[in-house]
Amino acid sequence: MSTDGTRLPEDRSALMLDAARNLAPNDRKAMALEFMRNLDPAAKSEVARESGAVPPPGQRAANAIWMIIVITFALVLIGSAASLFFGVLVSSKTTELQILLTIFTAVVGFLAGLLSPSPQRIKRF
Repeated sequence: MSTDGTRLPEDRSALMLDAARNLAPNDRKAMALEFMRNLDPAAKSEVARESGAVPPPGQRAANAIWMIIVITFALVLIGSAASLFFGVLVSSKTTELQILLTIFTAVVGFLAGLLSPSPQRIKRF
């Protein structure tokens, strides 16, 4: 502080912190979000790490999660295909077959979506 009681420019961050502490919780949250939007990705990661936020899973955990998802959908695909095949041969109830056909096509669409390239990763010449 200067001799006349005003804060010097180097005290700006302390002044901002004091002002932020007196804000309502929603206003503090909005202010923090606005500050975060203006940071570069490395600084955002550092702030998230230091604030105690949950970090994203590592590559090994992400691979395990994807394997669980893909195996589950593959099992549903096999089960619905077998049920559909059996239902066509044995059953005459078309409503049950339509439900199985819907499940089958939805799972095929999901698995096909995993195999298609991402629009963000398509290289343009």
